[in-house]
Amino acid sequence: MNKRFLTILLSITAIILTACFVVPAIAQEIEKPAPEGTEELPKRLLEAVAGEDQNVPVGSKVIFDGSKSVNSKDGELKYTWDFGDGTIVEGVNELHIYNEPGTYKVLLTVNNGEEQNTDELIVSVYENLVILITDKTPDEEKLREIEHFAAREGVLIIRIQDLSGQPDYIAVEEFAKKLAEEKTNLQKSGIIIDWTSGSVGLNALTKFAQKAEKIEELDFTHKVIVSITNKPSVTSRIAQQTFDILKPEYILLTGDSALHPIITAKTSENVLKEVRTSFIDYKLIGIHSERSIKKLGWTNFLSYAINFMVNKGVPINTILLILMIPVIATIVAFARQVIGIKAFGIYIPSIITLALLVTGIKYGLAIFIIVLVVATLIRFLMKYLKILYLPRMAIMLTVLAFTILAMFAFGAMTMRTGFIAISIFPIIIITILAEEFVKAQIEKGLSSAIQLAIETLIISVLCYYLVSWEDLRTFFLSYPETILLTLAINYFLGKWTGLRVFEYFRFKELRKKHRA
Repeated sequence: MNKRFLTILLSITAIILTACFVVPAIAQEIEKPAPEGTEELPKRLLEAVAGEDQNVPVGSKVIFDGSKSVNSKDGELKYTWDFGDGTIVEGVNELHIYNEPGTYKVLLTVNNGEEQNTDELIVSVYENLVILITDKTPDEEKLREIEHFAAREGVLIIRIQDLSGQPDYIAVEEFAKKLAEEKTNLQKSGIIIDWTSGSVGLNALTKFAQKAEKIEELDFTHKVIVSITNKPSVTSRIAQQTFDILKPEYILLTGDSALHPIITAKTSENVLKEVRTSFIDYKLIGIHSERSIKKLGWTNFLSYAINFMVNKGVPINTILLILMIPVIATIVAFARQVIGIKAFGIYIPSIITLALLVTGIKYGLAIFIIVLVVATLIRFLMKYLKILYLPRMAIMLTVLAFTILAMFAFGAMTMRTGFIAISIFPIIIITILAEEFVKAQIEKGLSSAIQLAIETLIISVLCYYLVSWEDLRTFFLSYPETILLTLAINYFLGKWTGLRVFEYFRFKELRKKHRA
């Protein structure tokens, strides 16, 4: 017994040590740069490096950095900046403000006492700004074409971009933070373009407005928000909620063919005129389109409550996740009662689906599989220990905690920003499955437990893709009262007495004999 206990203890310790030290070490080794050669370095030449060309709005602070300049000898360099507007200063790093639009040639001259060298960059200063909120939806080539067209029209496009491909819940938070960082440019811009998947950009604007202090200083009442979408009827409800929070002049829902006319308009006053004269389809969201929910009634009590909560600062994605719970539970019940997929009850698949919605399918599945593998391994290592169930589960949870910590370390070492940005709560939700999985192994055996885990995974992934369907999410958010239909659906599911789909295959031979 002592030998077994010592062996198991050493095995668990080895797993923890591997999780905490070996995995991060491997990740660090992956990222380690290749060893440099031993060739003799060439002789240094004096070189001024002014940096890349810049596009900036009027009145903004422009940072000039000459620290990458190379000296041909040891000692200090003298840095002289000519900003092209008559201002000349000395220093390595300098800030400068251009108060007039135009194109300025900036010269950096470096001098080491014996020789000097000069480099230049171009600063284009624009009076008209357009904020563009975008993700992976438009390709880079299309974005560059739009930016070049805007430059020819004398308009500067300020990109607020997230290419991480994270779940909507996380992407909205990231965009809201980036919007806060661009508060100065938001104040100067008259046009804000949302070109993201689904309603991410609109929800991000709502989130930003809920968190921002002194939002009235941004003067949204004189701004136009344009949402590029192929489904204006689906997006309109989300746009209306964004309008209710931000109170812009209006929100325009249209396709990407309207981008050139919108940029040509330059200011918010001319946007609608340019779009109309271009004969492009659009939908206008404003006070006139507001659904009448000011009077509380039995047909609109949920819509009334949701609008009240959003206006009071409750995150719209949180509301959406709560609304999806009855839908997910109904899907799980249907899969069990009609199709015959057992899974780990109804609670586990439902919360696993919610966790996947927050973590994203890629990282969520990885965590799911790793948790089950580690839980099974620990159970096999501990099955000969004569200890009570709860302490055994506590040991397993401890090992899982270190495993998850190692996953975060691996994500940090390999710069998996999508993973390290995940909240710990959905990960904890997934670890709840470990106890159910171990229970199933004890009561039904490993093969049955694996089958239940696979069925749970299948139904959770199915629910994930269904509730991730943008049209469905927007519909339920627009008309939340329809969620109550799940009560009637579940009532009829509870009255189901027929064979399940899988049972038709399971009892195929028996049905043949019965017919004979």
